[in-house]
Amino acid sequence: MFDRFRVARRPLVLWSISRTSRSFAVFERASHFTINVLGEDQIALSQQFSSKSSDKFAGVEWSRGNKGCPVLSGVVAFLECDTETTYGGGDHLIIVGRVKRFVQYSGRPRLFVQSKYAVSQAHPRIEMAANAS
Repeated sequence: MFDRFRVARRPLVLWSISRTSRSFAVFERASHFTINVLGEDQIALSQQFSSKSSDKFAGVEWSRGNKGCPVLSGVVAFLECDTETTYGGGDHLIIVGRVKRFVQYSGRPRLFVQSKYAVSQAHPRIEMAANAS
């Protein structure tokens, strides 16, 4: 959790949504949202939510977070956020959220970098420094 942030301001996150997304109107008006961090083995789930399907939650296990937003089962982490502000970004809307709650589980996150799925790993220089000690 964010115990160390109780005195300091809570961190911000940002993400963007295409203005042509079926979910655009919902997020444009949303006062809060949840970011689910998928695990490295959840590629099919990632593809389901990035599809043009009208029911992206079909067959997906989830529960309601503190403010009612979906928290997907099996994620490695989730962040519950209040919408801080939004900015026009051409064909996207940039959404800035203030993190109100963060929960982390075991597992490695699934990444999507340069149009490809990837996994995270320690940087080789960090591993070399640890081995030199």
